[in-house]
Amino acid sequence: MITYEEALSLALTNAVRSEPQAVPLSEAFARVLAQDLVSPFPQPRFDNSAVDGYALTNGTPSPMWSVVRTIAAGDPPGTALQPGECARIFTGAPTPPNTFAVVMQEDTVTRSGNIEVAITLKEGQHIRRAGEEVQTGEIALAEGTPLFAAGLGSVANLGLSEVVVVPAPRVGIVVTGAELVAIGEELDPAQIYESNSVVVTSALKSLGLGPEFIRTTGDDPEASAQVLNEALEQCDLLITTGGVSVGDRDVVRQTLHSLGAQEIFWKVAIKPGKPVFMGRMGRKVVFGLPGNPLSVLATFHLLVQPWIRASMGFGSPSPRRHKAKLASPLTHKPGRNEFVPGSITLVGGDLWVSPISGQGSHMLSGIATANALIDVPTELEFLDEGQPVWVLPL
Repeated sequence: MITYEEALSLALTNAVRSEPQAVPLSEAFARVLAQDLVSPFPQPRFDNSAVDGYALTNGTPSPMWSVVRTIAAGDPPGTALQPGECARIFTGAPTPPNTFAVVMQEDTVTRSGNIEVAITLKEGQHIRRAGEEVQTGEIALAEGTPLFAAGLGSVANLGLSEVVVVPAPRVGIVVTGAELVAIGEELDPAQIYESNSVVVTSALKSLGLGPEFIRTTGDDPEASAQVLNEALEQCDLLITTGGVSVGDRDVVRQTLHSLGAQEIFWKVAIKPGKPVFMGRMGRKVVFGLPGNPLSVLATFHLLVQPWIRASMGFGSPSPRRHKAKLASPLTHKPGRNEFVPGSITLVGGDLWVSPISGQGSHMLSGIATANALIDVPTELEFLDEGQPVWVLPL
């Protein structure tokens, strides 16, 4: 059995990155740039107003300015302003030649169609200068930049309809358990509804991914081998749930071995999720997660998600950590690194985390209200209220 830090290191070491590919901008969400993007023009492209107001030829207070035209966003700037002239201008509109500064409309008084300005302006005030963000030929977005909302907007500003990114892995999900029944079907007394595929699919969505293969199978080795083999043929990453412990019907690990999987690790000193498995077949990787829903969510967050992020080119793939203070005491049985569901709140400038108690690894209802995992070190038996702890936001 290895520590969580050792398992995380092995997961990241075995990340598999595919060759970069060009994708439409609409398919680039949560992908990572595989090349620098150079701006073909300055950004902003032209001097423009940062406010609604008036473009002036100098910044000296004047009893009266003659308004000669109005310039809205998308309008041409027109000819140069002459002394004593100003232009009504709106946010984003190009400033006309000879503009010294823009005065906000709140700092003016309109009289008989002209304006009076009572304040002194600095040169360039309320003007966004051409190229102040990026000059022509400069790197607008560097290789390795994750493309979320702002990043995609920046690509669109460059006029690009497609972008070269690190591809996401094709993901398959195989859920095992003879007791599992699909939602909508009638339950026998010893059956339960299958929820792990919903848990994993939802967790994948937070990474901008969707599974390309989902299948449920029982505990029969031959049937399991057929489903697992089919999944591995179609996917780069296979996530299984259940069947990786030591019971007579835990057949997933042994079946993966028979299919040629090289074991990277099995059993990690964590709670929940001790029997988690990682294997590799060439460039294909398998994570065998325990069957209990809380264990599925925890091990996905702790190990699978970092592997996916590393494979997609994220520079910091490990789970984020923040310091917080415990809102109530925690007891812990030494021996395993425990990750306790908790709820983070900000109080008086400090992060506080409240443990959600009474959560067995088979329970999801409590963690449904959690937004973090509390990292309880292996050796500690008791953590007091107010004690600083590391938390991993979910």
